[in-house]
Amino acid sequence: MIRFGNGDVLVTGARGGIGKPLCEHLRSKGFKPIGFGRAQCNLVEASPEVRTAEYNRAELSAVVHLATNFKKPAEDTVMLRRMMEWAGEGSVPIFVYFSSWVVHFPSKGFVTGYVKAKRASEALVREARERYPDTKFYIVRPSVVVGDDGLMWQRIIRKLKNWTCLLPAELSRSFVDISDVNEAVSNMLSGQKNLPLTVTTLGQRAPLKDWIREEMNNKSGGNFNT
Repeated sequence: MIRFGNGDVLVTGARGGIGKPLCEHLRSKGFKPIGFGRAQCNLVEASPEVRTAEYNRAELSAVVHLATNFKKPAEDTVMLRRMMEWAGEGSVPIFVYFSSWVVHFPSKGFVTGYVKAKRASEALVREARERYPDTKFYIVRPSVVVGDDGLMWQRIIRKLKNWTCLLPAELSRSFVDISDVNEAVSNMLSGQKNLPLTVTTLGQRAPLKDWIREEMNNKSGGNFNT
């Protein structure tokens, strides 16, 4: 049995592009993050009763649920529901779920299984908030996260640096720095009062060309031109 201590924060999906720098940030803020990969949590096959026997929740301060499965998005709702049951039944004080800004996409148009899964998952969080009043549930909706080499879009930006002249000017994204996302989470875990259920962290929307130019200038000392 894993015995958590006071100040411990269970982070699922801790090996991912957001999870790893988040754990480092929480550690710098005095928390003690304990990272689990999706496979370690076994959230799809294992029942809440099995996990209750494996993990002692008595002194756990919070859960931050990042674990996701892009290839099988329907599993996301299963993982989330079981994780919230485990946390809620154990009266874990705080539960933070990482959603995505894709929930704002129009209902008619570009709606993938991933988008549907995120919307369904947010509905589950709202239900859990009513079902487990001793646990504070929060939703974080970041836009496209950059600022760390482990992040997918950070790698895409670098790969596109030699092709910026071919990118249409209207192709734009709203990038948000990982530091802003990390700060939003640590504020939640610090027990700040009057925080809303959902915190959307959005960067300023700008042409992809501009983001690539800014990133390359940061790396080259301001000598990158397109």
